Amino acid sequence: MWWLQQRYASKAAASASEHGVKLDTTLESLTDLEYVLAQLHQRYRENNDETGVCDTALKYAAHIVTVLEKNYGKGTWHDEDPKHAESSYGFMLQGVTIFPVGWCLKRILDGPTEDITAKLRVCTRHMKRVRA
Repeated sequence: MWWLQQRYASKAAASASEHGVKLDTTLESLTDLEYVLAQLHQRYRENNDETGVCDTALKYAAHIVTVLEKNYGKGTWHDEDPKHAESSYGFMLQGVTIFPVGWCLKRILDGPTEDITAKLRVCTRHMKRVRA
């Protein structure tokens, strides 16, 4: 999955710049990502078109994983999780498994109740940061 992560994280940064947002590997950039996802949700509400939304969710999930690994250490990202749906893309870090693709997808489709920054705050609350 590392090759996918690298490829898609760079696509996420390029796409975010179209929304006037610069994504980097700081935890603060996740707030910027939330802003981008909110813009995408608004666009979805206006045209109700799901074309490309899964690919979009995957690229922004790659950014989340990149940021988490930069700040909390190496994790494991799998394209299938035996306890969840096929292609669920579970990411395990410091004993916590999250599903950033699903989170991004739900944020785009369902709106502000699926705020990714809130979910990430809960999941990383007890994680130990690595020295940069």
